Formats: sequence, structure tokens, C-alpha cells
Amino acid sequence: MSDTDVSGKKEFESAFSLFGKSKKIVMDNLSVFAMLYAIPLLFQLFNILGSDKTNDDNKGSFVDSISSLSGAGMATLVGAGVLLAVISVIVSIYIQAMLYIAELEASQGKKPVFGDLFNKAKKYWLNLFGLGIVIGLMFVGGLLLLIVPGLIVLRRYFLAPFYMIDKELSIGDAMKQSATDSKAASGSIWGLIGVSFLIGLISVVPVFGWALSFVLSVLYSVAPALRYREIKHKA
Repeated sequence: MSDTDVSGKKEFESAFSLFGKSKKIVMDNLSVFAMLYAIPLLFQLFNILGSDKTNDDNKGSFVDSISSLSGAGMATLVGAGVLLAVISVIVSIYIQAMLYIAELEASQGKKPVFGDLFNKAKKYWLNLFGLGIVIGLMFVGGLLLLIVPGLIVLRRYFLAPFYMIDKELSIGDAMKQSATDSKAASGSIWGLIGVSFLIGLISVVPVFGWALSFVLSVLYSVAPALRYREIKHKA
């Protein structure tokens, strides 16, 4: 099949058809992806179970318990809470870096190894964190000005993490390369975003919606890396 249609426009595989390929890759590397998604899953389960058990009565008892603490006890409680929050953020960022690397390697036909991913993430996690902050601020700023600029930011930099890791680029260079290549693949990137949004919508279904959405998200997780490789080869 030609890489272009009759009008000279580049063709890309549909976002829905990438689900099957992504699913196969995830299942072929299930042990690694299961370990990487275990922590986010535990966080989600903790939040769900915690919210289910919360009611007006135990809110009152919690407030009473807090009010009975001494100044030192309150400081200790606040300090422990801040420390746990910082640790959870760092762990989440590091796991996300490992996931990006695993998705990219798996999309290339490699077999990611957890230990190797942990070591490789040391090189990228801070830059990926910075990249996420910059893109997030630009996205929010675009939405505050007008919705369209915010959406354009999302499309331009959706695949920037893969450029950073694959080509070992700085934050600015990864964003620049992603923005340049995405111009000719705008529709294919919007397709990915659309499918991901639809999968996320499933979480609103009562009782088991969040679980189904989580599983489908994991199975579709390699699709962005597959799209990145497709765009890179056709750029």
C-alpha cells in the first residue's frame, strides 16, 4: 500500500485499528506492563475505597480526632502527609517515565525488562516531568484564552515524550520536533486522542466502569508509540 493517497496526503492507520496491535504487544509483554500499572491501580483502588467509606458521621469523628491533637502532633501529621504526597508524586512520575520507555521499546519489537527500564528512566524522568509541566501550562493557558489554542497545543505535543526518549532531545527540541511532524499527521493524532477519550468515558459507568476503562487504557497504551513510529517513518 502506498504511503500517500491520490491527493498526495499521507495515510495513517486508523486509531481504532491500532487497538489490536497495541493489545497484542501488551499481552506479549504482560508481566512488565502489569508491574508498571500495578501502582497506579493501587492508588485508584485506594481512592475509590476511601471515598466509598466516607460519610458525614466519620467526617465528624475525623474532625474531632484532629482537633484533639497537640501542636506537635498536628505538625507531625501535616509533615507526614506532605512527605507521603511528595513520595507518591515522585513515584508516579518515575513510573510514567518507565512506561514511556517500555511502550517505545515494545512498539519496536523489543522485550522490555523491568530492571532495565528502571535504570533507563533515571536519565529521562526529570526532563519528562519538565516537559509535562511546560505542555500542561501551555494547554491550560490556551484553554483560558480560547478552547481552540489549547486543543492545538494538545495535538502538537501529544507525542513529544517519545521524541525526547527516542532521539534524546531536550524539552524544547522535543516539542519543536513533535510540533513539526504533527502538522502532516494532525488527523491521525486526533484519532488517538479521540479513542483515548472514549475509553475514559467508560469510567462513568456505575460499579465496574472504572475497571473496564482501566483495562482498555492499558491495552491501548502502546498505540501512541506505534503512531509515533509511523509518523517518524513517513516524515
